[in-house]
Amino acid sequence: MCLLSCAHYCRAIKLLLLLYCFLWLFFIFFFFFFLSFLFFFFFFQAEDGIRDFCLSRGLGDVYKRQAQSYGVDMTLEEAKKFRDSFFNAYAGISWWHHDLKVGTFWEGRTLTGRKFLFSPRSGVADMANTPVQGTAADILKRALGLLFEEIVGRDWKIVGIVHDEILMEVPEREALEAAARLKTVMERAGKDILRSVPCVAEAKTADSWAAK
Repeated sequence: MCLLSCAHYCRAIKLLLLLYCFLWLFFIFFFFFFLSFLFFFFFFQAEDGIRDFCLSRGLGDVYKRQAQSYGVDMTLEEAKKFRDSFFNAYAGISWWHHDLKVGTFWEGRTLTGRKFLFSPRSGVADMANTPVQGTAADILKRALGLLFEEIVGRDWKIVGIVHDEILMEVPEREALEAAARLKTVMERAGKDILRSVPCVAEAKTADSWAAK
């Protein structure tokens, strides 16, 4: 009986040690996973902040943000001054926002006629942003259609579309020609839709996506 009892005790101790080790491994895994999550969250937040400093000052005005919500390192008075000077220079945008604010809109269309619907909770920012972004998407689709005609029968590949950007992979010896063709079709697409607004595209060549 004594030997049997000792065997049972040894087995129980082994199980407790295994459970203890498992709990420690789980804790370590969860701890490092949590740290990794915090690192990447704050890293990308900081990266976005650099870009948003430039975007929020101009686009914030266009899409009707209040002066105190720029989200950049400037005083409230500086933000108001920048905002006021913007609307003084572009009075038509101010009137456009006024019409959106006092009117009741349940639907709208891009410049190509593509329809979109607003909800009762849509604010001025949504109503101003949607037709602009929607028309930009229409321009990009038009550019893709034109670009297809240029790449048929050639070793040129469309590998990515990011917002208003088209990424291509082409043989190195044809890089400059491909860049020129891409610039041409993107500007033509913009001209086809925004007929009274000049659209200038920029094409770059690089050895990798990171270097673009």
